[in-house]
Amino acid sequence: MSVFMKKLESLLERRFDLIGALIIAGLFAFLFQDKQVPATFGTLIDASVNISAIAVGFLLTAKTILLGANDQKIVQRLKELGVFSRLMDYFIAAIWWCFLSTLASAGLIFFDSAAARTGWAAAWMFIAGGAVFSCLRAIRIFNSVLREFH
Repeated sequence: MSVFMKKLESLLERRFDLIGALIIAGLFAFLFQDKQVPATFGTLIDASVNISAIAVGFLLTAKTILLGANDQKIVQRLKELGVFSRLMDYFIAAIWWCFLSTLASAGLIFFDSAAARTGWAAAWMFIAGGAVFSCLRAIRIFNSVLREFH
C-alpha cells in the first residue's frame, strides 16, 4: 500500500465519526428540505435518550475493564499492535458523542416545538450520526483484534 493510501486510511479512521455525522445530517437535510419532519421523529428522540445513555455506561465499563486487564492476552496484543491507546481515545470519543446525543435528545424533548423544525432535526441527526459512527469505529478496531483470538 502506498504512503498516500496509508495516510488517507489513517485520516478516514480518525475522522470516521465526523464524516458519518456529516453524511447523515446532510442526507436528512437534503431529503427533508421542503418537507415536514416525520411525526415519528419524537419517538426516535425518546428512544435515543435511553439508547445513548446506555451506550455511555457500556462504553465506560468496557474501557474500564480494558484498562484494568493489563495482564490479559487481548490487552497485550492491542499494545503490541500499537492500537491500544488509539482504541482508548476512540472509546472516549464515542462516550462524548453518546453523551452529547443524550443531552441533545433531552433538549429536543424539553423544547418539543423545536423537534418539529428541520434545522434542529438535522442538527440532532448530526449528533446522533456522530455517536453511531464513533461507536462503529471503536467496535471495528476492537473486533479486528478479537478475530485473531477466534
